[in-house]
Amino acid sequence: MDLRARLASVFADAIAASSPSPSPDPGPAPTGPFTVADLRSPDQRVRDAAAVEVRAAYLAPPRSTWEPMLKAIKKGDSKASVMKRLPADAKLGPGAGSGGGYSQMYQLDGLWMLECGFIHKDDTVIACSLIESMEDVWVDPPKNFTGVWTTYQMNGQRSHEIHYKNGTYDGTFTSFHPNGAVAVVQTYGPLGIDGEDIGYFPSGKVSYRGRYTQGKQVGIWTWYDENGKVTSTKNHDQAP
Repeated sequence: MDLRARLASVFADAIAASSPSPSPDPGPAPTGPFTVADLRSPDQRVRDAAAVEVRAAYLAPPRSTWEPMLKAIKKGDSKASVMKRLPADAKLGPGAGSGGGYSQMYQLDGLWMLECGFIHKDDTVIACSLIESMEDVWVDPPKNFTGVWTTYQMNGQRSHEIHYKNGTYDGTFTSFHPNGAVAVVQTYGPLGIDGEDIGYFPSGKVSYRGRYTQGKQVGIWTWYDENGKVTSTKNHDQAP
């Protein structure tokens, strides 16, 4: 082999070595029928296919299912008595406390939450109410995942669409309202959230707008009502 041929061979080998390895064969496409349970699958393709079928078949659980339970809970009832009235598969939701009281939420089904306020001193009920809150079906991505990871809500609409690189956020982070409309759009870089942060009403109109630089809020953040009127602002560049 002459010098020119040897150089050509070396160059070809170098190109081959630097080329990305082909993606592993994901196997045959998943087949249905699918159920809500498949929204929890670690396989993105299964979740995507299940979401299509869940959206098509979804019927919102009626509020009337839980109204008798709400009516039976009285001011002054013990927290223990409230817990006994919850369905066996109820899930503990977020809570918050201040002063002499605190609130606690309980996910009753895929759509309805019970929110109760309690007195700290004796864990008795101040008041309870039903809140419409679509349940997210979060699934952790694989370790060191790179790509776009999509999770769904109980009605089959997207919940989150997140770009990852080696297991961390990298690129666009999008969350969604239960009606499928975009709720929040953020951008992440190597040093955390970086760039514009925009929130939207379910109608699609902007609810707030701000900016981050390397994980820190900067500049003027602005909040709007659905008519586009400014309701408040905050300048993060000013000393408190």
